[in-house]
Amino acid sequence: MWIARDDLKRSDFTKKTKAGDLYLFVNKPVLLSQYGMRFWAVDENEMEVWVGCAQLDPEMFPEVTFQNSPQEIELVLVNKLNKEQN
Repeated sequence: MWIARDDLKRSDFTKKTKAGDLYLFVNKPVLLSQYGMRFWAVDENEMEVWVGCAQLDPEMFPEVTFQNSPQEIELVLVNKLNKEQN
């Protein structure tokens, strides 16, 4: 899985996205440029930017910036039920 932080400004593209938004991708995202804006997308042919990714709380992973994105991460499922039984 991958995380990437966007470089969009609040007034750019849509009102939904503001500078510094953070996204989780299943596959490595690609950097797209459109109308003078740069943003991460699932692939270069994807017309719907929001398909295949999830928006995360922008306060998470403060060390991830637009400049050092995307970064590969590991998602680990912690089974608390099994831990408590052992």
